[in-house]
Amino acid sequence: MKKICAILLTIISLFAFNAYAIRISHYETTLDINSDIIDNKVEFHLGYRGEEAYATSLNIEYDSELLEFDTIQPGSGFNVEVDLKTISTYTKKLTLRFSSNYIINEVTYGTVIFKLKDNFTVGKTTQLKLYDIISTSDTGDRFRSKGYYLDLERETTDTVSGIRTDISEEADRKNFINSILPFIIIGIAALFLLMFIIILLPSSKHENRSKKIKAQVSAKNYPVPGVGDLPKFSQKKKRDIIEPEQQPINPFKDFEAKTTTNATSQQSPFGTGLSNENNVFQDNPTRTGQEGLININPLAFTDDDSDDDIDTL
Repeated sequence: MKKICAILLTIISLFAFNAYAIRISHYETTLDINSDIIDNKVEFHLGYRGEEAYATSLNIEYDSELLEFDTIQPGSGFNVEVDLKTISTYTKKLTLRFSSNYIINEVTYGTVIFKLKDNFTVGKTTQLKLYDIISTSDTGDRFRSKGYYLDLERETTDTVSGIRTDISEEADRKNFINSILPFIIIGIAALFLLMFIIILLPSSKHENRSKKIKAQVSAKNYPVPGVGDLPKFSQKKKRDIIEPEQQPINPFKDFEAKTTTNATSQQSPFGTGLSNENNVFQDNPTRTGQEGLININPLAFTDDDSDDDIDTL
C-alpha cells in the first residue's frame, strides 16, 4: 500500500510542474550571404525562426584589417540601434538591436553590409563571430542562441563564399589552436635555427682555469673547523739562461802526447837526416864476428848455441 501511494504522489508532482518548465524551444537563427561582390561590398542577411518575437539583439566581431563596416538595412517594420567598439588593434565589435511593433515567427530582421579592403585579395580568408543572439517575445520570454563563426573567403574578384560553424567547445578549441599555430611554428623554427647557429659557430668563450684553481684552494670551499687557508705554492720565476759559447769537441784530449820531437827526428827516413843517426846503435852488444846488430835481446848474444844461464854474459 505504501508503494502505491508513493507512485501516485510522484505522478501528481510531475503534472504539478509549470508547462513552461518542460517546454522545448525551437528557436533558430538564420543567415544568408549574397555571394556576389557589388561595389566591393558583401551583404549578410540576418533572421530567426521557430518562435514568436518582436526584438532581437546580437554582437558581431570582425577583422578590421580586412573588413570595414559600411551600413545596416533593417528589415520591413524594424528599427535598429548600432554600437561600434574597438576591442584590439585589428578587431572591432558591432552591437545591433532590432525591434518591431509586430510579433513575428519567422523573419529577416536586418542586412549588414561590409566593405572589403584592398588587402582582402583572392584566396584570403577571414572569420566573423556572431554571438549572444537573443530574441524577446511579447510575454517576456527570451530565446537565446550562442551564435556561430562565419569563415568568409574571397574566391574571385567578384565572388565570396562563407562557411558557418556553430559555437561550441570544440569549435572554440579549434579556433584557439589555429590562432596560436603560426606562433608555435615560428617558435620551433627559431629554436632550430638557434641550435644550428650554436653548433656551427666556434665558441669564443675561453676556460678560466686560474679562477677555477683559486676557487679549489680557497678556504671558503673547505669549511672545516680549525683549518685555515691551504698553503700557498711559490711560483718559480722565469730566468734568462745565458748559454756559453760553443767550444770545439776533442774526443782525444786525454790521449794527446806529452813529449815533443825536434825537426830533425821528424824528417823522412829516406832523406839526408839518416846520416845524423848512424851512431844510434853503436853501444849495442854484438855477437862474435857480427857488427851493427840492433837486436837488444840479451839471449841472442851467447857464444854458442847452448842454453847458458844469463849470468855468463
